[in-house]
Amino acid sequence: MSWQSTVANRLKIKKTQKRIILDKTGVLLHENFLEYLKTEEINFVVLNSLSEILLQAGLPTQAIILSQYQELPGSLFNKIDITVYDYTQLPIEIEYSLFETLNADCLVDLLLFYTDSGKTNFITEANLQKILAASKNHKNKIASDTLKDQIDVILQNNTIDHYDKLIELGQLWGEYTYLCYKVDIIPDESLLTAIDEKTENAVLNGCLTHSFHTSVNDLKTVNKIRSYVKLKNTSKIALICFDGMGVAEWKLLEKYLLVYGFKFSEKHLFALIPTMTSISRSSIYYGSCESVYSLSSINEEKQLSDFFKDKFCKF
Repeated sequence: MSWQSTVANRLKIKKTQKRIILDKTGVLLHENFLEYLKTEEINFVVLNSLSEILLQAGLPTQAIILSQYQELPGSLFNKIDITVYDYTQLPIEIEYSLFETLNADCLVDLLLFYTDSGKTNFITEANLQKILAASKNHKNKIASDTLKDQIDVILQNNTIDHYDKLIELGQLWGEYTYLCYKVDIIPDESLLTAIDEKTENAVLNGCLTHSFHTSVNDLKTVNKIRSYVKLKNTSKIALICFDGMGVAEWKLLEKYLLVYGFKFSEKHLFALIPTMTSISRSSIYYGSCESVYSLSSINEEKQLSDFFKDKFCKF
């Protein structure tokens, strides 16, 4: 039984019912629990303002209202079933004072770890960090296995005939490699061999050809980066080029930057084939996937400055 089903059973959640559940823990509003409710076809809405709750409560529809709203008018308790879900109802044994130090992600990790491992030991301040590390490791191991299964599904197809599949395969492999590093295991070498074989066949069969013909906004290759930057027309931008930046390396750097409040949108692109650092880098600054192979002299700074001639550009 999953931790989600345990929580749902304790709350006596049914497919069709009208009730309000005020979640003091954040666990019921976590994406993992909400996804479970969807899978079980349980009708629910997430509302966090009193006006929305009052409006939904007055509708004839049968739906569970989930909310982190703290207090409701006393008159509402006579009209609809209201449940307050707090830390004491979570299916783990832990010192109550520790709950305030844990966010919903940590609580969900603990619930998953304790459910899957069958552990029942009491969580105290003395053993909390050790158990949190074990629960995070457990979650990453599950995630790495899931990524491996997704890669297997792609590899089971006879051929890869579209560049987007290659990008997807590269992204999955990079994320899988990163998680293997996180849980201190060696990535599956046989899987990498199969990926290399599929990738080689796809490239030799010309599946990358059309990746160079996509629009600037839907760029798939590094030579369109500068045009994409210009299209966004932001007042300030820094173009930082890392040599050898794969998805696994990026995930490591991303985690470091998230601590400082950075937000990201990701686009995974092809370097030029063959992947030679100088050629692929020049293709970024020259905006070309052809001329960079035959340059007699390279002046990337001038190319970038000329392209952004209406802006101050420092290389």
